[in-house]
Amino acid sequence: MREKSPAFRENYKKDISPLYNGLLHIVVLYAAGIGAIWFCVEHLQLARWEWLLMIPVFLAGNFVEWGMHRFVMHRRINVFGLRQIYERHTREHHQYFTDAQPTIDTTREFRIVFFPWRVLVTLGIGGTIRWAAATCAAA
Repeated sequence: MREKSPAFRENYKKDISPLYNGLLHIVVLYAAGIGAIWFCVEHLQLARWEWLLMIPVFLAGNFVEWGMHRFVMHRRINVFGLRQIYERHTREHHQYFTDAQPTIDTTREFRIVFFPWRVLVTLGIGGTIRWAAATCAAA
């Protein structure tokens, strides 16, 4: 793979849309994350001990991330969405970044580092569905 990696990097860079902006990508991701946290905090009512839930939720989130990385991103599962995650992560990300070339040279390379836009949309839809279900269950 090492012989292919420099050529893969150059081809990948050439295929990045001229409209792509790495800094905008980061701003949108952080704005969505901060906005979601702000929305949740604004909807807390008389929270006291509930703030302690941040600790297990943070830990659980890290275990979910680890599990996704280990069991989905590094194992080819023949289900469309999961296969796409594997292809993007293992076949592209790990070919782009190697021990010999682990660096990012420009902000345009953020495209291979951060989740694509469609993941943000998918997470937003999934989170909205869960929020609506929890709201209906609580009512």
